[in-house]
Amino acid sequence: MTMLDKREQALEQAFVRKEEVRFLMLSHRNKLFGRWAGDLLHYRGEVAERYITSMVDMTGKPPHGVPTPDDKIVSRVVAEFANTGMTMTPDEVRDALTRFEEQSRAEFGTAPGKSG
Repeated sequence: MTMLDKREQALEQAFVRKEEVRFLMLSHRNKLFGRWAGDLLHYRGEVAERYITSMVDMTGKPPHGVPTPDDKIVSRVVAEFANTGMTMTPDEVRDALTRFEEQSRAEFGTAPGKSG
């Protein structure tokens, strides 16, 4: 294996690791966000856990031309809040999602702007 091959392999491994950490960080963010939204919706016990899991399951990168998971999460939560009589704008919900992303980035030690 040449030095160039070794370097290429190391770069590929670093990219894969970065993507793994990114996915874990976003999954954690969605868990924190799901807990917050579930609390506001007064979900408890198993219902709350299923709700949080459903938010974590929305983590990922969409195919080209499909709304981002963040857009889906925000519109879903805004609608769920509205169905219970709560008024929260998409921007307010997105701000909450951003706060949880910042918290998750701090916990995972990832730099802002690197989530893709």
